[in-house]
Amino acid sequence: MIVKRSFRRISLLWFLAGVFPVLSGCAIRSAGGGTVTLPEHIKTVCVRPFTNTTQFFGLEDALTQAVTNEFIQDGRLSYVSNDTQANGVLTGEISGYLLQPISYDVNQLVQEYKLTVRLNVKFTDQVANTVIWEDPRLQQDFQFFVETRPGGLSEADARLRIWDLFSRDIVKRTIEGSTAAPRVPERKGAESAPSEAPASPQVPPPISGPQPY
Repeated sequence: MIVKRSFRRISLLWFLAGVFPVLSGCAIRSAGGGTVTLPEHIKTVCVRPFTNTTQFFGLEDALTQAVTNEFIQDGRLSYVSNDTQANGVLTGEISGYLLQPISYDVNQLVQEYKLTVRLNVKFTDQVANTVIWEDPRLQQDFQFFVETRPGGLSEADARLRIWDLFSRDIVKRTIEGSTAAPRVPERKGAESAPSEAPASPQVPPPISGPQPY
């Protein structure tokens, strides 16, 4: 009986010794949480043009370019423009875009906005035909004062900040295996231009129809 138990224990140890090296090289799929491991065979990457399901057209081009530039500048993966030549391919869509006024002056003029953008992003291993990581609700928020305030920004400049936050987060998730979003910078002009009046419940009506950017 003792001999049989010892034999079984030794057999189990040999089995685990053979399995663990295989598992250590596998990618762990993440859907908005946990960590991922980039397979060693992923040497090249391509970013397909983002799609845009919001009513605000033109957003996807700037985001695609920002993510592409971040991969190129990072340099740890070789960027290729043809996705058929890439080991890993990043795809995504802009699923939400919301600009909200959050503070007003004594004359009820908007002084500060909050821009919220949501993405659906996926990174695919084309060699193994598997999804390495995906996040259907990847979101960034950015608060900024209007251009007429000290340190204020235009909506177009605020979007550039959002694209920068997204691109750094996406590259970090892909290469380093981290799903933690980068720190959101403090809103521009906050220290030199405090709000004169508390936010008013009276919110201007939303912009109707597609708005070109």
